[in-house]
Amino acid sequence: MKNVNIISLVIIFFICSPVHGIDKKVFTEKEMKETLDNDYLDPVISFKYERGSYLIYDCQDKHWICSGSLEFKRCQDWKKQADKRNAKSYQCVAVKRYKNISSCVDAQYAQVNKNHDIRFCLSDATKKIEVNF
Repeated sequence: MKNVNIISLVIIFFICSPVHGIDKKVFTEKEMKETLDNDYLDPVISFKYERGSYLIYDCQDKHWICSGSLEFKRCQDWKKQADKRNAKSYQCVAVKRYKNISSCVDAQYAQVNKNHDIRFCLSDATKKIEVNF
């Protein structure tokens, strides 16, 4: 019985003690910048968007995104369809095309930091009802 207790204590000691010989990776500033630059160059942002110089507001997921021309055109088309059927709101709003991704990202950060009400997600029909009410 005494041997079982000693063995249990030894096992607990090894489980609780830090593992030696395994170094944590410490990144230099240069390595961090390279990692971020590589992420920035990846053309795919998510399953919905590719990286680009077109500023879009995603009304469903409630976030700004710098995306590609395909997604920008899709938002424009969805807006037209929503207006035709008098929908209450839009899925997304195509805001502006910038000369490059960097300019778009600057504008994206500026919009995020404004923290304002996203009224442009409301369709034109909904805005008219609110004004008349």
